Amino acid sequence: MGSSPLTPAKKGPDAALKAPGDSLAQTFKAGNTGKANPRADKGAGQGPPPGATKLAGGSQSNGVEQSAGDGNRADGTGRRAHLIAKWRRLFGDLTSDEAERRGLKRHLDRIERRYRGHVIEGRRSGLNLAADFQERFLNSIGGKVIMSREQARGLKPIADAENRIKENFEESFQEKIFGKEHKFIKALKGVQDGQNPIQLEDYWDGENTMPGLLIRGEPDLALALGEHNLKGTGTFTITRKGDVILVSGPVNFLLEDTYDFKKGQPFADGALALKKHRGAEDFDFEARWAQSFQARAFQVLTEA
Repeated sequence: MGSSPLTPAKKGPDAALKAPGDSLAQTFKAGNTGKANPRADKGAGQGPPPGATKLAGGSQSNGVEQSAGDGNRADGTGRRAHLIAKWRRLFGDLTSDEAERRGLKRHLDRIERRYRGHVIEGRRSGLNLAADFQERFLNSIGGKVIMSREQARGLKPIADAENRIKENFEESFQEKIFGKEHKFIKALKGVQDGQNPIQLEDYWDGENTMPGLLIRGEPDLALALGEHNLKGTGTFTITRKGDVILVSGPVNFLLEDTYDFKKGQPFADGALALKKHRGAEDFDFEARWAQSFQARAFQVLTEA
């Protein structure tokens, strides 16, 4: 499952992690290489323009040398001095690696403040489950969240999925389902009076998609669980007494997934940065419960 944070982070995890000092560090290092600045005037170091006069008391070559010296200043000397001063205002006399670490820390602080702010706003807006899950992720608790039967069934989309599963099992013992005979019907027709009980097992899924949850006005569950699936597994005992077949047994429901973020998912970049550098931790969630199933008595059809 790909969970969603309460609000989006900037796209591109590698770009997002770039420290504010990176570009400054690059420029600072480049200033020591002696390479020409691509922004330098094209005429720098190429002699005076046509019609230029000689400097008083100097030769033509001296004039060229003076022009080249001016070109070097235009070539970035003043800009480098400005950037070095700015670097020192931001980071003091730190090395580039130390400055990068400090820049990264400030960037991560901003991301974490934003995410923790979303938790507060989520609770104010009634998105309590999404806020609880995001806070658990930020606090690096990990482990597993166990939801009780009442908690799970108290969420309307999950209760609706449970009802869909029960209806599918009921239809499985009818003559037709999706236009064809279900395997249960074939098994029932083969049960003989007085024989030992037989066991039948099958399962149905009750899926909830992110768009479906949002359309139905369930943003809390959409943000907390994202797309998820409730699985109902039925194990039934079949007995026949005379012309009546009885079906009974439990249907076990299981809701489980992992609260995590994956590269490429919308809004995941900030969470992935906190996971990598701050120890934010994925965790599992699970809910299990069972319901008894008692089918109507089936009258065995006899051939004419």
